[in-house]
Amino acid sequence: LAHDNLHFVTALGNVGVFDSKTGKRKLFFGVPFANYNSVFSKKSDEIWTGLMSHSGKVNIYANLTGSLIKEIPVGPDPSELLIVNNGAHAVIACGETSFLTVIDTEKKEIIKEIKIDPYPTNVWPGWAEDVVFVENAVRNSLNVVNISTLTVTDYIDFPFKPGMMVYNPVNQEIWICAGPSLNKVFIYKKNSGKWEKISEIETENDPHQLAFFDNNSKAVVINQKSNSALIFDVNTRKQIKKVITGSKPNGIAVW
Repeated sequence: LAHDNLHFVTALGNVGVFDSKTGKRKLFFGVPFANYNSVFSKKSDEIWTGLMSHSGKVNIYANLTGSLIKEIPVGPDPSELLIVNNGAHAVIACGETSFLTVIDTEKKEIIKEIKIDPYPTNVWPGWAEDVVFVENAVRNSLNVVNISTLTVTDYIDFPFKPGMMVYNPVNQEIWICAGPSLNKVFIYKKNSGKWEKISEIETENDPHQLAFFDNNSKAVVINQKSNSALIFDVNTRKQIKKVITGSKPNGIAVW
């Protein structure tokens, strides 16, 4: 279902756990509402997921059994959930608020609602374990949030709607998907204390997610409406290879 349609129906979600060596399914269980993603706790004994309803919740389940451990009420329309700061905190952006919710993973309690731009669309890992990027495709902005200090430390305003954003630690650049109409990845770097666009890369239709690999020297970008993955050289910005994917690729993992 499209995100807006979730406001008018009761849509159930699911979580699946698979053995990474064999690919076999170890556990599969339902959750009370559509969920965006699921993550393991640092010890991998718990599974955390956000339920994307107006009565938003973060649910915590036992990894071995799928039994509910705790339900934490949060703001409406929570999306991506991350475990950060060496496992000490969970963060989630709630789309109909102007806050990033920070949860203590040991106590399983909200410790801070950090003020960010209104209507955040997602949260992504930043350049350190205690730094996250909050994406805002409504205000066309990025908030940089330090979880250790529980403060917003930086921001970027864009002339486009940002999507997934990933930091390259070697070149100290932020790569940002901008689609589906622009079909580009924009590259920003800090110069004299200010983030500036230094380059852009043409992609195919709707660059949806990206990841770095090969010691951060290469980038792979998936294009959801072109059913493709493009591989680029990070330094030259040149395309190395195109890979045809299945229909509507929605995520990527590189190891």
